Amino acid sequence: MIGLILLLFSGASAQNGATVLYTCDIRSYAGVCRHYRVPREDKVAHELIRESCLSMEGAKFERGAKCPDQGRFAKCGDLLWNDHDPKNKIAYDNLYYQGWNSQKLIRICADLEGKLNFRR
Repeated sequence: MIGLILLLFSGASAQNGATVLYTCDIRSYAGVCRHYRVPREDKVAHELIRESCLSMEGAKFERGAKCPDQGRFAKCGDLLWNDHDPKNKIAYDNLYYQGWNSQKLIRICADLEGKLNFRR
């Protein structure tokens, strides 16, 4: 499952301008909920993350919604999705819930080149 999660979490960033927050809630599948910040005018990026999210079992994709605070264990932030295509840099954060341990998250977040914060 870790290999699949690492593949799914390959990262990217919305730079300047107005952005829209999208949420991909896959807590039932992987114990993770993601916040994406997509440039408002970027319909292609919206469709890419929607399709990616909904390809996972039990995923919920919403515009403007936030991942719940309750039960959150850690956050790996400032990630970049789709970094193999310089035109599609989408910023996102992974929020981790039950079933994760700190050692795994330290390694995963470092591999994703994100900033890890544990909830206190």
